[in-house]
Amino acid sequence: MNRLSSSTHPRESSTHERAIEALARQAHVPLDQVAQLYAHELAVLEVGARITGFLTILTTRKVREILRQRSHPARALEAPAPREVDARAHAQTAPPDRTVFSSV
Repeated sequence: MNRLSSSTHPRESSTHERAIEALARQAHVPLDQVAQLYAHELAVLEVGARITGFLTILTTRKVREILRQRSHPARALEAPAPREVDARAHAQTAPPDRTVFSSV
């Protein structure tokens, strides 16, 4: 089941294959579709990669994000909720007041 290009190192190929199978299983998407998407994203990342040790992780993360957006297109358009600021927490991390009062 070799779906990746021949330029992929054989040792890494099995790692990529396991990632593709896991993504397809988790997203309930056909294996061939995930493999095609994975191969495309891997090729994009390989172009500028100087360190290739993290390509499987980065490619898996990108493909998972794309699959989630496809299954929930409305979520991709929603703006994230604004974070609530806790004034007490901010006060605890604010620098101390360095006001100097003269004793005149």
